[in-house]
Amino acid sequence: MRRRLFFWELAGFLFTGALGVLLHFLYEWSGGNTLAAAFSAVNESTWEHMKLLFFPVLLFTAAQFCMGERDGLLAARAVSVTAGLALIPTLYYTYTGIWGDHTLWADAAIFYLSAAVTFWLDSLLRRQRRLWGMGRQ
Repeated sequence: MRRRLFFWELAGFLFTGALGVLLHFLYEWSGGNTLAAAFSAVNESTWEHMKLLFFPVLLFTAAQFCMGERDGLLAARAVSVTAGLALIPTLYYTYTGIWGDHTLWADAAIFYLSAAVTFWLDSLLRRQRRLWGMGRQ
């Protein structure tokens, strides 16, 4: 199970990282398309960068679920993507508050770190079966 789980988490991180970068530029490449604006970054706000993490993770989760990988997937992924999404504004506003300005490399590092935390936490929760049986009496 560990090897299969590692494969899925690594694939999810790589997929999210690659698609997140593409989504960063999609709105500009589409000429300002309204549909593209719903899924991609329209400006450089933290909200827009949170979309770059959320939608690739959602798409990867749907694909993973359809391929039969269901054992605790949805509960663990919901918790882990929430943690990853919370990291983006937390780290951004912390470092810009200390540093006084933002830099492109730090913004990119925050995105990749948030994606890594998302899939690491997902793997941890699924291996330890932390969310199984929640809500059952």
